[in-house]
Amino acid sequence: MPTASAGPPAGAASVTFLNVGVDGPAADASRERVFTFTTDAAGIVEASAEVGGPDSIRLCLGRGAPGSETAQQCQESSSEVTITSAASTAQTTWTVTLTGAEGAGGLVDLALAFPSVQPSVTIDGFRFQGTAFDAYNGFLAEVRIGCCSLAMDAEWTGGSAPYRLLLSASDGGTIMDESGEGGGFAFDAQTAADSYRIRLSNQQEFAEQDFTLRATISWF
Repeated sequence: MPTASAGPPAGAASVTFLNVGVDGPAADASRERVFTFTTDAAGIVEASAEVGGPDSIRLCLGRGAPGSETAQQCQESSSEVTITSAASTAQTTWTVTLTGAEGAGGLVDLALAFPSVQPSVTIDGFRFQGTAFDAYNGFLAEVRIGCCSLAMDAEWTGGSAPYRLLLSASDGGTIMDESGEGGGFAFDAQTAADSYRIRLSNQQEFAEQDFTLRATISWF
């Protein structure tokens, strides 16, 4: 699937999560994909989703931490949908949620853009189920940065798992390729390119247990 947005609002931090598998109402142990971030400057907050399957998805954007959102806006779509809101200079937490609106689920590219001096995004509710389920196996994120650092801190419930972290630059060059086993992984890298891709996956083919992944990506 192509990315979900032609480009972020001017001056905004930008991250796109590619090929996100979402749970629909018919999925086992269905749960939301949750994205949380903070703004610290005035500007436009934008969440833009492009759907890669026949089933509709539900996208929501609201102020506040997960479970306590206010002024929440939600839309359903089987193609493309964008929700925007205005951020003030006051530090504000925002929450975006993604779910399948019908069937067992679907595939989505989700682009987030928001005004922040030192941006970070925390994701939660992601499945980590093995290489046989690519869209339900961790995450692939493309981060547009200026300078000079990119970091990630991830953990998962469900027990120890063999993982692989692949960090590559926009030109395709590999910056980091780390494999291991455990209940989490973190890195902090100095950066020089304008855009990076982060891929974190469970290297089991089929994970018998139900893993839930949570991760924070930070850049500045």
